[in-house]
This record gives sequence, C-alpha cells and structure tokens, in this order.
Amino acid sequence: AVDAAGNAYVTGRTTSTDFPTTPGAFKTTRANSPDAFVAKFGNEVAIDIKPGSFPNSINLKEKGVLPVAILTDSNFDARSVTFAELGDPRLSGKLVFLRSSEQDVDGDGDIDLMLHFRVPDLVARGAIDASSTALRLTGTTFDGRQIEGRDSVRIVPPR
Repeated sequence: AVDAAGNAYVTGRTTSTDFPTTPGAFKTTRANSPDAFVAKFGNEVAIDIKPGSFPNSINLKEKGVLPVAILTDSNFDARSVTFAELGDPRLSGKLVFLRSSEQDVDGDGDIDLMLHFRVPDLVARGAIDASSTALRLTGTTFDGRQIEGRDSVRIVPPR
C-alpha cells in the first residue's frame, strides 16, 4: 500500500531472532512463534543530533541551542528542506527550528543542513521531557515531499 505522502508499506512475517526494530515500535522482542511486521519505506532521512558527540546528552535546564543536522546523501539533498520541526515522538509538542546553515557536517563532501532549536523552547512546548530517549524531526522539501528522521538522546541532570 502507498499513502498520500508516497510512503510504501509492506507487511509480512518472520522467524528471525534478530529482526530489526525502531524506537517506538509496538513490540521489540520476538515471540515463540512467527512474528508479523509492517515496514514503512519512503520518507526517512538521516539526522544527527549534536553532530560529533555520542551519546547525545541534553540538559533540560540549558539556555542554549540544540544542533540537529539533516544529512545529504546520494538519494537526498538536505538543502531542499524548507520546513522542519523537532519533538519526542511520545509527546504532543513540536518546535520549529530557530535558524539554519549549510555545511558539510559529516565530512563526506556533501553539503548538509544544520538546524538549531532552542532547548528552553523545546521544554516549554512539551517537545522533550526528562524521560525522552529519542527525538523525531519531521519536515517538508521544496517539492512538497514529507521527510522524517530520528536520533537518540540522553537527558542529563543540571550541572
């Protein structure tokens, strides 16, 4: 099946003991019988929260900005993104980026898009909280394509 945004959905079953799952998956462990799955293809893009660091630690009392890179690859030009917002997929809040710049974030020779989100605004809008473990970026390109990317985060106590 294909939805209005052009994403393809495939269903099936597996007996694999190491079938990959994603954050927020309905079930992440294998049953004793074959498991069913639904896979979505089409709008995933690579993002990197706090490029160059892992884990991606965030202090919710921080007054600064959270850098998030949308990475360009052979199938996607990050510079085509015209709108993007960030938030924990478990929560209802989202925040639009404060500012952007174009630079080669990952050193591969391609120009990526670096976005900055104010940490206090992410907290105030309910886009992140103390139990957040991942953030999802959603957006739109010049030609109307919907995109989505995820990366892990680790919430740390204030200093």
